[in-house]
Amino acid sequence: MGVRMDADSEMLRILGNMGSQDPQSRLEAVRYLGENGDDRAIQPLSLAFHQDESEDVRIYSRAALAKIITKTYYNFSQSKFEVFGTIAEATANKIFDEHVLDTNLSEGLKWLSEHGYR
Repeated sequence: MGVRMDADSEMLRILGNMGSQDPQSRLEAVRYLGENGDDRAIQPLSLAFHQDESEDVRIYSRAALAKIITKTYYNFSQSKFEVFGTIAEATANKIFDEHVLDTNLSEGLKWLSEHGYR
């Protein structure tokens, strides 16, 4: 129980960093959230993806969302998430047509919302 509480406290701290005035703090938070794969990060990552003033934060939030959507949609175990999350991130970083990537992420976010993830 103590480990879960520590993980929840860490997640809340990281989610709080998403509202930081410092772009580097927001970027570090986005990277952590993408690695963690917790679906509680969907809403703040979606906001960062669409609205953050920092291009780096928008780029990394895009990759983090791709990883979380991949994990959630396919109901991956943690080990599969690590492998496919890396592929999802690489794909998100390699797609040059941002409109295509944005459309796919929007569809993924819609699916998550329809299935009770927030």
